[in-house]
This record gives sequence, C-alpha cells and structure tokens, in this order.
Amino acid sequence: MNYYPLLIAIGLLFLAASFLVTHRTGRIALVVLSCVAFLIAAILTVVGTAGIPGS
Repeated sequence: MNYYPLLIAIGLLFLAASFLVTHRTGRIALVVLSCVAFLIAAILTVVGTAGIPGS
C-alpha cells in the first residue's frame, strides 16, 4: 500500500499549521515535522520505484 500521498498531505498540513502558530518553538516543531513527513514520503517513493522488498 502506498502511504506517501498521505505523508505528503500530512506534511503540507503541518507546514500550513506552522504559519498559524505564533509561538516560535511550536512553529519550528511543525516545520520539522513537515520536513520529516516529506523525507519519509521521498524515501518511500525511491524505495518503491527501485523495487526493493519491504516497501
């Protein structure tokens, strides 16, 4: 099952929420979470296209 569209959506949601948060630490945390979601989605995309078992 492909989870990376969901991870991209979650990353975009965290990124959008970071613009609404006024507290600096909370904004940084949301940006980091969105980057992690995008990174996992990118890794899953590469692993899925490479055909490596376990994806």
